[in-house]
Amino acid sequence: MWAPSVILAAPLPLVASTRRIPFYSATAVVYCIAHCASHLREVSPPAIRRSRTSWQRTAQTPQRPTSPAVRHQPEKLGQPAAQRNPNGVPETQRCGADGTRPWPHRRSGHRVRADAAARRGSLGHSPPPARGPRLPAPPLQRAHGRVNVWLNQCIYPLEGPTAKSFARSARIIPAAWLIALDVLRDQHLSIRPTDLSHLFSGSVSLRHIIRTQAAPPTSPSSHVITNLERAGVSTLQDVAIWDDILPSSIISARCPALRPRGMPVALRGRAAERDWPSFAPWLSRLTLQDLVYGFFGYSLRSGSLGGLDAARAANGRLGSLDAARALYGSLGSPGAVRESPRSAIHCIPPSCSPPSLWSLAIPRPIRKYFSESLFLCALRLSRFPALHSSYSGFLASDASALQSPSHSSHVTFAATSPSGSLAMQYSPPTASSLHGEVLGLIAASLIHLHHPVSPDSPTLYTDHLNSVRYISSSLTLPSSHRLPASPAQPLYSWLIDILRRSPNAPSITYTPAHTSSTSLPASLNRYVDALASVSHTPLARSLVLPYPTFTLPDFALYSPLHGFITSDISSFLSSCSTQLILSDPSFRPNITMFRHLYDAHEPPLHPYTRASSAYSAVVQLYARSAQLDDAFTRYHRFGDVAPTCRFGCSSDETPHHIFVACPHYAHLRRAAMSAILEDTSRQLDAAETISDIRDVVLQYTRSLFSDDAAVWPQYSSRYYLGTMPHLPCPTTTVAQQRLAARIMNGWHLGCIRLAGRIWGDYKRLTASRALHPISPLSLPAHLSHLL
Repeated sequence: MWAPSVILAAPLPLVASTRRIPFYSATAVVYCIAHCASHLREVSPPAIRRSRTSWQRTAQTPQRPTSPAVRHQPEKLGQPAAQRNPNGVPETQRCGADGTRPWPHRRSGHRVRADAAARRGSLGHSPPPARGPRLPAPPLQRAHGRVNVWLNQCIYPLEGPTAKSFARSARIIPAAWLIALDVLRDQHLSIRPTDLSHLFSGSVSLRHIIRTQAAPPTSPSSHVITNLERAGVSTLQDVAIWDDILPSSIISARCPALRPRGMPVALRGRAAERDWPSFAPWLSRLTLQDLVYGFFGYSLRSGSLGGLDAARAANGRLGSLDAARALYGSLGSPGAVRESPRSAIHCIPPSCSPPSLWSLAIPRPIRKYFSESLFLCALRLSRFPALHSSYSGFLASDASALQSPSHSSHVTFAATSPSGSLAMQYSPPTASSLHGEVLGLIAASLIHLHHPVSPDSPTLYTDHLNSVRYISSSLTLPSSHRLPASPAQPLYSWLIDILRRSPNAPSITYTPAHTSSTSLPASLNRYVDALASVSHTPLARSLVLPYPTFTLPDFALYSPLHGFITSDISSFLSSCSTQLILSDPSFRPNITMFRHLYDAHEPPLHPYTRASSAYSAVVQLYARSAQLDDAFTRYHRFGDVAPTCRFGCSSDETPHHIFVACPHYAHLRRAAMSAILEDTSRQLDAAETISDIRDVVLQYTRSLFSDDAAVWPQYSSRYYLGTMPHLPCPTTTVAQQRLAARIMNGWHLGCIRLAGRIWGDYKRLTASRALHPISPLSLPAHLSHLL
């Protein structure tokens, strides 16, 4: 999967000519680099050494460092840290005694030596504590040291608002990686690590924390950290623990804060003893949120998102992980999870949902326990009745998704069993019905795991056939095998883990949806479908499930608008590039029309993605760009035709005249209007719409092909552009929203078909009347064919 080390540290054999790749092709570079991350873990140190180029081999020549503040000593395997550094501090925990960048010199040789040292793994901040001889770190861990220290002064370099330009480092970083990073910055994307538990466990250097935090007057200087390191105190876990949070304090809104352990005994009689009284108060003011924001650089620079305040607003309410505080009492103590009573977690209030950024520092097992406890909390607080005892041995799940005009989905899912029923909401902006269906299966499986039913293998009914096939094929694979690609792959991983933990896992079975059958599977499906549908209403508020980040890979693509991206990366980057172009104010369609004035419902996808001919889409493309080949456009650009209508009208032949006003195509407009009115009337009758609303909707329908100022925002019909006027229909209930979406889809299909028929007939008729101007040049007979 994605890894920042791939872009900035992995020895990939990319061509040097990628520096000339244009912007639209750079996305393919990012996509190709993404697939190389999985191979990085398998690269051995000999393979890395063999893959070095000539300039990297030259860098291995031992030379004296140019500055005593930055000393790079090659790491000898099996040699204790105290022997490598006379001060007793491993070189892997040093950032430079004066707090400056490790390479303040302009000599390229020093940079080359630093790059070679990074590949040898001697530049990390926080090596895992080990007793006795120290083993070499894996290549990916060595790459982390280079990413966080040597290229960006301890700041994570691939976070969108804090990422800087590395154009000056072109001699030591491959050009393809620089292009890929520029693409991520232009698209406002980042590659986020999803496991920052080393901050939670305290396996992080104090000097690293000093560099990543803001520098108020009371902040300790680098000399204080140097004195602590000389006394053998170099990591966070040596000096602090997290505040002990009691279960009764769950509802408080305070982020977990550090509490100094007290002055270590090793500091007595040393220079660090004088620094401790000023260092401990500063340490007590730090929270877990400060460490995570400092890791991403939000504490030091404002960036495009407005710095720390914007980051807090974009990543959730402060202290919303309070429900997990009962799970831990000190740094990285997994025993706190095992000792916490489950009954205390079941009473978590709905507002306690982990944010999307600083919750990444919570270890994955705790995050998973929190999410599963939230399901059990929803089960205990649910007001929906459980299945009758006669349905023992059966479970069911379903989901419902509503597409709002703002292009965001509201997803709910439900599950039922003889032990209870629950309905919840799913919060990410990219949530879809697929995610809801899988979460419904997760909810039903968790209910069965904690409240098993009597049969050895109960049946779990769902109407999502893709999930049934995915699970049946994945359960036969070994646990070490990679699951098939899917937009909901992290959720499928969670579901498979639950099924494998269950002593008698339910058998997931498909049943058709929305049938009139009275069979047991159909009845169960109708019941859970009603639970999921009614949860959309404001009166039936249910618990909101946050995004389960514990199932993500170590590094994942992240977008501030879409969250973590688990779908196909190439298609997502292509979509981002398209949206970036469409949002450009200088883009021609943004000048010719005001899209925000028209209806925002998503158009049907079939005529644009599945139809064998996309003629209507071509008409929209050229019409929105003011490049449609009509007489008025040709007159202004070439002057070879008259600007008036070619069918005898006295008006100019503009796109609006051809599609809306020209009497030559009045019969086509009447036929299309009859078909649209018939379809709209059928939709209104099926929904049992009241007469007042029905009359207004039909009146708007009759005005689609005419210039009605009361219907069209710009006082003229624009149906041929693929835009529709706002529908005067209430959308307060789920049924009303679905009716509005069906009506708008019918309008859109009828309008683009009419535009395609009119333009096709226009081109057939005008092709025979095309005038070929006579060239003023005269050529010999054997060259006359060139004119």
